[in-house]
Amino acid sequence: MYTGVLKLDTVFLARAIRPNKKDLKQEVFQKALNVMLSETVQAIYNLVDPGKDAIKEELDQQLYKEKTTDGEKTTKSVAGIDIMAMLQSIITVLKNMKNPPDNPISTLEQATTQAHSLIKMEYQPTPVVLSNSRQYFMAALTFGPTVVGRGWGVTKKECKLNTYQSAKDRLETKTLDELGDSMEPIEIPETEHHLPFTAKANVSKLSIEERFQALVQALAGGATSPRQTTHNQIDVFSLQNNLIPMLVVRKAHENDDEDKTMIAELYIKKILIASVEGQKKRDCFHRVYDLAVDVLTSTPSEQILSQHKRITDEEVKDPRLLDLIIKGSARTVESNASALKRIGSKLDDVLTRDWRDLVILENQDWMQDRERNAFCILQFSCTQNNLLLQWECDCVEKYFRCMVSIQKQLMGESYGSNKVAARNLACADALFKLYETQEVLCMSQRPDDQLNRISYESIKEKAEKMRKVSGKSRS
Repeated sequence: MYTGVLKLDTVFLARAIRPNKKDLKQEVFQKALNVMLSETVQAIYNLVDPGKDAIKEELDQQLYKEKTTDGEKTTKSVAGIDIMAMLQSIITVLKNMKNPPDNPISTLEQATTQAHSLIKMEYQPTPVVLSNSRQYFMAALTFGPTVVGRGWGVTKKECKLNTYQSAKDRLETKTLDELGDSMEPIEIPETEHHLPFTAKANVSKLSIEERFQALVQALAGGATSPRQTTHNQIDVFSLQNNLIPMLVVRKAHENDDEDKTMIAELYIKKILIASVEGQKKRDCFHRVYDLAVDVLTSTPSEQILSQHKRITDEEVKDPRLLDLIIKGSARTVESNASALKRIGSKLDDVLTRDWRDLVILENQDWMQDRERNAFCILQFSCTQNNLLLQWECDCVEKYFRCMVSIQKQLMGESYGSNKVAARNLACADALFKLYETQEVLCMSQRPDDQLNRISYESIKEKAEKMRKVSGKSRS
């Protein structure tokens, strides 16, 4: 909130309070104009500025204080802001919106701004753990002292959407008198209390069959909302039951470079759940998740575990994959395969090379701090030498572990507080081992005033001059 005062020479005219400087300037000039048009000169000279400290103290002590007059409750702030009048202006804006956003959060925020509301809606989330160890989030949306909406959800995002949607529905359907009473606290439905255990400590004791049954039950009767996608449902419920979802994208026809058809496969705990074909990756992702929900809710868990294909670690590390997405904090495998493809290298030919042929390439900037730039040096060197570089990260207790390999030969390993730190340290470990056995070339940068291309004639001319200086004849 901002406060401002307008004086004519030394004569006080008006003071105003507003949430932003633009509205403050308009308000204080409007008040001063009203005073000059309605008061006598003597009354204007007798006006006294209460001061910003007095207003601040009053705001701190009595902001959003409820007053009752003749049995009718009216809620006002000490700055003269009628909360119910502000709510009415927001409701009017909501009803007159021509093209409201699809998102209820954006809708209410825009309505509050367009209504020039001096009071902002406050969102207050709270985590809740049920008796079956499932974690949820509950939240309230308040406007001054009045709670206008409440909601809950499995994730913070879902909880916020539901809370704002609840507030929007109440503002559009309830009367002003009904909105004056805060919304009663809500409870998570009883069905959620009977869903399977999801705390990691308890899930780890369950068999994989029990965890798959818990996943299916959660998908069939768990918390859903119109805005929650099947993508989020499967990922969240799988991770809650300690089942790692993994998306694998590969070419439909390996030998046909012009064919853009790809295969997207969804694995849960390395068990194939669904597979689709398509031309666009995003479309494949949506369809494979939709198909996975149908498979999980219509196929017995025993059949999925016993008959469905399982992916091997070698397939996961295959550099020919177009994309590999592993959800959660599970193991991830990345490589420079895409960079090799960009320069025209074929992975089948790359895998036949020996890592001992590596020549380390580095520039002067990287040489200043080889430990910090180890990943850049290794990635650039392996790509230029047509060698496959892979780095694999996983979780070990509270830390991340990264293993670096060249041509599938382990070169370095290290730990870090995050994946990037672990990767950089592992690359440094591998690089300093390679310095002991491999050749190193330093790339020099030409000055800007030199030509990008050096002709053969200029090289020949310099060679002749060097030969004459040395006194040796051309043999």
